Parts: sequence; C-alpha cells; structure tokens
Amino acid sequence: MLAPAASPACEPTDGFDLHPDVVALAVLLVAGENEARMLAVHPHRQPGDAAPQIAATLEGPGWKAAFSRTLELEACGGLLPGPAPSICLGATPPEAIGPGVGYGIRGTAPLGGFTGEMRFPVPPLLVEPADTLRLSWRDVRFRTLSVPIRYQVPADVGTLLAHLYDFAGEIPLPDHYLPVDRGARWGTLTVYPVDVVPVRFSLRLLGIGRHYTDFVKHIGAGHPLPRPWPSFGIEGEGVYGYFDGITPSRAARILVESR
Repeated sequence: MLAPAASPACEPTDGFDLHPDVVALAVLLVAGENEARMLAVHPHRQPGDAAPQIAATLEGPGWKAAFSRTLELEACGGLLPGPAPSICLGATPPEAIGPGVGYGIRGTAPLGGFTGEMRFPVPPLLVEPADTLRLSWRDVRFRTLSVPIRYQVPADVGTLLAHLYDFAGEIPLPDHYLPVDRGARWGTLTVYPVDVVPVRFSLRLLGIGRHYTDFVKHIGAGHPLPRPWPSFGIEGEGVYGYFDGITPSRAARILVESR
C-alpha cells in the first residue's frame, strides 16, 4: 500500500546546487507494515551512472533498524523517480510500524550526514459506508459504479486517498484523491470498468502527513524557494526530500450483486 508520490528527483528550486553527489530521499512509512522503504536518487546524474551510496538507520521507540537490504525499484511503488540513478533500500524493524508513534532517521550520504523526524497522522475516519455496502447491478451505468462515501479528515492529514483493493481479482481499482476539509464530507467514488457480476472489493481511506504534502506543493510552486528551505522531515548537507507516514482507516466491503 503506497500512495502516489512526487518524485524526489524534481528539484525544489531553480537555484538548487547541481553538484552530482546531491541526493534526494523519499521515505513514506505505512502504519501496520513490518518493513520500511527508502528511495535514494542522484537527481543531477545521467541515467546509467552509479546509484547513491547511502548508509541509514530507522529509529523507533527503543530500537534501530538499518536500511541494509537492496530491493527492486518497484518495491518503492509510488515513490519511483524518473530515469535518474536510484536505489530502493529496505529496513525491517522489530515490530510493526504504528500510528501515534514518532520515528527518526539518521544516516550518511556522499556530501555528509542527514537526520529526520516524523510522526504518523491520526487515521482518517470512514463514516459511511458501514462494514458492508450492498449494491445492485442496476446501479452500474456505462460500465461504471458510483459508491457514496462520507468521511472526516484529522487536522494533521495533508493528503487523502481512497484506496480500493480487489479481493476477488475481478476489476482494476485505481486510488482516488479526495478533498481535504476538516468537517464531515460527502463524496462519490467512481469505479470502472465493471464487467462481471458479482463485483467484490474493499475500501479504506489513506491519510498522508504534511511533510509529504508540503513537499509536493513546494516542488510544484514554479519559483525558486528561499534558503533555508522548509523542512519536509529530512535535513542534511547535500540532501533533500521527505520523511512521512501513511495511516489507513477501517475497511468497508462493497458488494455488487445481480439482483
């Protein structure tokens, strides 16, 4: 479960130091998982050059876990960059990563050391549907299905996704961005294509913190950012990027039946 993420290879300012050893980092922890992933990119090197040499440790409550395993780039999911030299590193903490807990990161990159801190946002609240929503095939129009939802967004959530995951292997289910406001919100999810009956899938909301959200906003601002740059959870010499977390809501099952 990974959210679509802006590539850290995008430079946050036109005046950014173009040193070839600069490293962009992207770390999104997922609540409930037993693995952490870090994407490291040399944004100013050519494709085919060597990937960044990174030594880093994830720090939790009373433990440390090294990013010691090299993973396939696809394991970083939505964190994937463009063609710049990249490496995806994995760490296995001694316990599941949990919401309500602060985490740190510490390491070294080619131009110096870096540190970071993050705390998971409060999980979003999926108000409706309840545990199971039963719909009829008559609710499908032009191979699309509209699912009404109601939700609440905590104050520390900056980005909200509706994550649909198929437990029957029948239909492709892309994630949907939802508006972020602080009151109860109604919305409609459109799922397509729908070709078979019955259709069964699950829905949960993913809340992503403000480090990630602010990073995405700043790299798309279209003008140079003044130094010192805002912190997105990671700071260091010759390093920029974000360190944040994703928390899921409870899940609801959606059933579309031939009645």
